[in-house]
Amino acid sequence: MDASRTPEGSGNDFSSGSPPGPDSPGAGDGVFPPLSAGSVFSPQPAAVAADSLAASEAQIIANGQDLNAEAQVKEHNRHQQFRGWLHLAATAIFMAIMVGLFWGVLAYTWHILMPEHWHYLTEKQLLVVERALLTALFSSALTGYVNKRMA
Repeated sequence: MDASRTPEGSGNDFSSGSPPGPDSPGAGDGVFPPLSAGSVFSPQPAAVAADSLAASEAQIIANGQDLNAEAQVKEHNRHQQFRGWLHLAATAIFMAIMVGLFWGVLAYTWHILMPEHWHYLTEKQLLVVERALLTALFSSALTGYVNKRMA
């Protein structure tokens, strides 16, 4: 390859016969372009295109925004997204418990009101349902009492 032929915009165009000096803008490996008169920082698209984080940070700096403020906003958004997923999981667990309690109350009521030949649970199974429902009842009553006294 001929040394006088380099990619465009690399900053190493030796077609004039002599390499650029150490103080000239764009000297070096060609990653940074010469600075324009009104800009302190202008990222080279080809240099940062391979790294999306670098590209977004370069864009933030080029727009004159603060990286710390942007990091705080992103951290807040991650935190809110995590809280949203946690809320969704808690709601799903609560709904599963409520559905289970509903079916337990329905089965227990069925066995109390209907004649014995319509029963489908054994005495042992009915005792388990009764204990689960009483535990839920006392738990909610105790929670209500504690919340009223603690608040």
